[in-house]
Amino acid sequence: MLFKTEQKEVTEMCELMEKERLAGWEEGREQGREQTELMLLKKYMKKHRVNYDEAFDALDIAEERYGVYLEKIEQKE
Repeated sequence: MLFKTEQKEVTEMCELMEKERLAGWEEGREQGREQTELMLLKKYMKKHRVNYDEAFDALDIAEERYGVYLEKIEQKE
């Protein structure tokens, strides 16, 4: 009886650890995508001598990222 309880706890812990690992992986992917899109925006703006709005539209980046990226670009300037 005690063994079944311990086994269940170990299984639950393993499942929890796997969920945390996957969440961390997804967070890392999101950060990488954000950094890449910001880099592309800056390069496009510089190369084509356009403003943020024009670069954002040309690169067809998701609308919900507009304010976040604009704020980050303005902070670095």
